[in-house]
Amino acid sequence: MLSVREAKDRAVRRAILTGELPNIDLIHRIQRFEGSAPCFGRLEQECTNTACPWYDQCTALTAQIARPVAAS
Repeated sequence: MLSVREAKDRAVRRAILTGELPNIDLIHRIQRFEGSAPCFGRLEQECTNTACPWYDQCTALTAQIARPVAAS
């Protein structure tokens, strides 16, 4: 499982490409409150929890290829 920092870095890279930046900290807090593991954006393989409200966003982050962002 990726660290929270790695998940945030992945989300920022995706946001640069798509304009979409999820609030990972908020989603993790909600997951904990609901009794789930705070796993959003942290899995390195495919997730099987298709009932998760963030499944689509999370799998998009998981599919994001780790690559350096070009400096402007």
